[in-house]
Amino acid sequence: MTDSRYVHDCIGFNYRMTEMQAAFGVAQLGRLNEFIDKRRQVFEWYDERLGPQDWVGTQRLPDGFTHGYWAYAIRTRSLARRVAEAMLEQGVETRPVFPPLWQFPHIGGRTAHYLDLRTIGNPKRKPVRRAAPPPRRKPTGSPAHVQQPLLDETIAEDISNWGLILPTHCGLSEADVDQVCEVLKRCV
Repeated sequence: MTDSRYVHDCIGFNYRMTEMQAAFGVAQLGRLNEFIDKRRQVFEWYDERLGPQDWVGTQRLPDGFTHGYWAYAIRTRSLARRVAEAMLEQGVETRPVFPPLWQFPHIGGRTAHYLDLRTIGNPKRKPVRRAAPPPRRKPTGSPAHVQQPLLDETIAEDISNWGLILPTHCGLSEADVDQVCEVLKRCV
C-alpha cells in the first residue's frame, strides 16, 4: 500500500454495488439538478472570495463550456501538501489533486508517452514503445504569480504539487465557504 492519498499500487476494479446501493443511486438521480445547482452556488461563493488574487489561482471556465461542479480545484503558492496539512490542523479537510499517472507504482515509472495499457499489472508482457516523447519543456517552478526557485517538473507534476481541492459538497453554507477561505488564506 502506498502512503500517498489517491496513489494506488495495483490495478483493480470496484464494481461491487449492491442492489440496495443501486436503488439509492436511482432515487438520488431524481435530485441531480438540485445537487448541481447547490454545488454551482458553492463554486460561485468560492469565486467571489478567491477571485483574482496573487496568493491563489482559481479555475477559469472558457466561454461556451460548462462545468460538472464535481471539485473546486485551486493552485496554491505553497506546496499543496503543506497547505492541506495546515488546513486540516484548523479543521478544514481538503483533497489533493490526482497525481500524474506515471507516479503510480503499478505503472512502473513508464511515462504516458510510452504507456501500453496491456502491460499494466501484467509483468510478463513487455511494453510496446509507442512514439518518442515530446521534448521536455522548460522547468515551470511554482505558479507564475509567485517567485520561487524553479523545479524540473512536467505540467502534470506541477498541477499535482501545487493543486488542492477545496470542500464542495452540497451541504456547505455560505458561512462554511467563508471559513474555508479564511483558513486557506492563513495557511498559504
